[in-house]
Amino acid sequence: MSFGTIKGNALNTPNSSSNPVRTGYSTIASVLRARIQTGHYQHGSRLPSEADLADEFNVARLTVRRALEVLALQKTVVRRPGPGHGTRVNWPSADQQDKHSMWEQMHHLGSLDDRTEVQVLSADLTEADPAIAEALACPLASRVLRIVRRRLVDGQPYSLFVTHLREEVGLRINDHASEAAVVKLLEALGHSPTRADQVISACLADETSARLLKCRTGDALLNVQRIALDHDLKPLEFISIFYRPSRYNFHMSLERDDGNDVSFWRMAAPV
Repeated sequence: MSFGTIKGNALNTPNSSSNPVRTGYSTIASVLRARIQTGHYQHGSRLPSEADLADEFNVARLTVRRALEVLALQKTVVRRPGPGHGTRVNWPSADQQDKHSMWEQMHHLGSLDDRTEVQVLSADLTEADPAIAEALACPLASRVLRIVRRRLVDGQPYSLFVTHLREEVGLRINDHASEAAVVKLLEALGHSPTRADQVISACLADETSARLLKCRTGDALLNVQRIALDHDLKPLEFISIFYRPSRYNFHMSLERDDGNDVSFWRMAAPV
């Protein structure tokens, strides 16, 4: 895991006008997932064809296919080959969804009490590498603002936040990075995020993150990556959060649900 140099000056970058914006498969997957979750595509309905989506996003069909494969792996859609089948939405309507969602159960990871202290370690302009450019849908090697923050709980490191913003937005909040959460600063500028695409995974601490989180290099970290989208589903912010292995604990209660077709575990109230 690496998020680059913590301290440094603004980088001299080439003119980005010759670098067209490239829509990657993960961005397409995020847009389609947002459309599904907001009901634009209903449960059981068929998505537009690969060819139609390729035309819409101005990409090759292979890029669309990879995006659909990601959604299929996440059980958001079901893909069936053959005429008349295609890709169908596998997302229940709001009244079918369990109100005890994992997001609600995990909200405490970003909403701690007054024991929390946030330190701004750096706020620098840097080049957008391929991953950042894809996440923010901006030209490769264009300048983005990178803000690195550390959250302390009871005086001890708890998590590390690495935020990337487009240059035109980032420069407007750079001087206020220590005053409020980035999402609040975006809202104050009229860039209110309305949705987000989030992935929770694990990674290993490198030397920099281990030093800042006061853990050992190679320790397992919980990694949350989130792309905040505006009302037009355009990326506003890309944030990657790393949590110390010894500073979090996620406990949930489950109950067995014997449905009509299959039995599964679901969230339950604590006993």
